[in-house]
Amino acid sequence: MIGLIVGQLQAVGIASIIKSSLGKDTGGDRLLQFIINTFSFHAIALIAVHFFLRYHGMTWREFFGISRFRVRMAVWAVGAAAIILPIALMLNTFSAVLLTKLHLRLEEQPSMQALQLSVTLGQKIVFGLAAIVVAPIVEESMFRGIFYPAIKQEGFPRTALFGSSFLFAIIHVNLMTFIPLFVLALVFVFLLELTDNLVTSILAHASFNAANFIIYLNREKIETWWDSAWRILRHALPF
Repeated sequence: MIGLIVGQLQAVGIASIIKSSLGKDTGGDRLLQFIINTFSFHAIALIAVHFFLRYHGMTWREFFGISRFRVRMAVWAVGAAAIILPIALMLNTFSAVLLTKLHLRLEEQPSMQALQLSVTLGQKIVFGLAAIVVAPIVEESMFRGIFYPAIKQEGFPRTALFGSSFLFAIIHVNLMTFIPLFVLALVFVFLLELTDNLVTSILAHASFNAANFIIYLNREKIETWWDSAWRILRHALPF
């Protein structure tokens, strides 16, 4: 927890230094801030996990459960991501409507704002690496690998389930995505319990992020296709 807080503070500090040194706020600068913040935060978190594992005499291989991983677990992970994706999108829409009714400001996640600023292929690759590879490994290690089992082993299974999921949702610092991320975290815990393998939840997390990444990159084509499909469906309906 201390490592996580230090990582968050370091990310905020680096962002402030970059912003003050540049003296301006452009898309490229904000993208650079996001990239540095993301990788510095995740680096601190990985270091914290490393020392935690060394203290308990456990290797990364044992921690992830690589030797126990089976192909069927990968199928379950991808399947779970495919099922939860439309549910998460609907919950995101519900959250946006709710926040609007409460007259609260709607803001996309910093990650999505950064993706909007990613123009070149290199920028998109860096963003994809952070979202699909780095974030799932680090976040699953912290929340499903350490926080959840540690609290559960103390005799508080419900607190472990909902507490670790709450922490996962709130660490993304976005009201609009809080509910879908909280539900997503519950699904990841279910996969961990089902397979007793951290790689499963990492793959599910990575698959979910990859699907969102692809959808966002092709959102205009998808919206056009959906509008066309909806028009055809409306004309085909008898009522």
